[in-house]
Amino acid sequence: MAEKIKFEVGKASHPGRKRDHNEDSLGFFEPEDPDQLAERGAIYIVADGMGGHEAGAVASDRAWRKVIDEYYYGDPALGIKESLERAIKIANEEIYGLASRNPTWAGMGSTIVAAVLHGENELYVANVGDSRAYLVRADEIRQITKDHSWVRQQIDAANLTPEEAKRHPRRSAITRSLGRRPDVQVDVFEEELQPDDKLILCSDGLSDVVRDEEIAKIASSYKAQEAVQKMVDLANHRGGPDNITAIALSYPTGIAAPTGVLKWIVGLGILAVVAMAVIVGLEYIIAPKQLTPTPGPTPIITPTTPPATAAMPPTFTPVSPTPRPMSPTPTPVPPTPTPTLPTPTSARPQVAPTSTIALTPGPPAVVTTLPTPSPTTLAPSPTPTLLPAPTLSEPVDEVEFVRGQEVVLRWEWTETLGPDMRFSVLMRHEEQESHIEIGCVTSKEYSLGHEPPSSKYGHYFWKVVVVREVEDATVQEVSKLSEEQRFWWLWPKEVPRPTRTTGPPH
Repeated sequence: MAEKIKFEVGKASHPGRKRDHNEDSLGFFEPEDPDQLAERGAIYIVADGMGGHEAGAVASDRAWRKVIDEYYYGDPALGIKESLERAIKIANEEIYGLASRNPTWAGMGSTIVAAVLHGENELYVANVGDSRAYLVRADEIRQITKDHSWVRQQIDAANLTPEEAKRHPRRSAITRSLGRRPDVQVDVFEEELQPDDKLILCSDGLSDVVRDEEIAKIASSYKAQEAVQKMVDLANHRGGPDNITAIALSYPTGIAAPTGVLKWIVGLGILAVVAMAVIVGLEYIIAPKQLTPTPGPTPIITPTTPPATAAMPPTFTPVSPTPRPMSPTPTPVPPTPTPTLPTPTSARPQVAPTSTIALTPGPPAVVTTLPTPSPTTLAPSPTPTLLPAPTLSEPVDEVEFVRGQEVVLRWEWTETLGPDMRFSVLMRHEEQESHIEIGCVTSKEYSLGHEPPSSKYGHYFWKVVVVREVEDATVQEVSKLSEEQRFWWLWPKEVPRPTRTTGPPH
């Protein structure tokens, strides 16, 4: 009978700062039955829904539930890889059918990335869309999955570089998802895990704004739950333009308990230690005077369990599918609400110690009066001096661009950019209240492409500041903020142009 593998699991999901509801979902199932665990392993899923009118939330929720149900209770004759692929295809059929029968859900779909951890070191990852799986090993990160997106096709065809793809207006256009067609192609990958590996599953709301090397640094520096929370916080710090969801898995003490010959060796070692302890105890009972311990320093005992006030990793309630025919749907992971089918519901959205001293009588004390020192004014702690601000050069204030023209932001800076410094480019549309970071680069220019973000035309405001990466993978401003400049991205001729905004820059 197999022993249960102990994984450290972290999970987090947030609607972001620009969306009023969350269409992402996550779910996982770790079988309590050791035989089921040995046969099928544990599964972890992130899904990113789309479709509007809460249909995206329905699609992503149905995706992970159906996959877990079909993977564990589907065709028992299939292997791990085949079962995972089949489960995702059946989930696609169900979502497609729901969208076809209900006009409110027409066009809904979902991306999905699913990971199965099986045995001592087997990892199977499947994906449809641009939700990703990363493997972090020895502080190096590698993307396991391959995005099914338009920009990925352009990169493969050498029409775009990876850097150009990150800021292309069509970077969110996906070419494959669940629910859009009656059938779907599923990519499945196999990996062998090593002790101390980290696995990250995430939606594009994280990977679009947090760089791969930042994900690796956070995953390697923190426990799983703290790591995913810091990733989500960093994505929100950079504007949180989309829903953000992530699952982190780590192996802090290795992958599994010892097996085979090694297990017998470990067991014999434990028996030898126990036998020695029994012999010493008997000698102490028979001749205690001969075993009087020699005085010495008190040993320091390290507790095996942390104190009650220490921060403990959260306890997760696993998803528990109910065997058929009682229910085809696993129990959800709290606290993610489940949309009721077939009608969508609301979005898921010190005091110093006192001592008593005994005084011994002695000669009278000689009291010497010392001069009273004059008050000393303590100098305040020096405030870090910010470096000079960058100077914006192009485009000049109020310049106009039309559709198809490439907009390149350029600036100058008289200082030397350190190895841990970057230029943070901030921008906002006239309808937005605050700037968000759209890029973090080492060059003194940043291309916005040939069309405005999200095809939103009008008045844009931008500025630049120099930042430094700190230990927790967040950033700290080290220069003054540049002056703000403005430019126009003209609307198409067939759309009435808005009245220009006036007043001081934001």
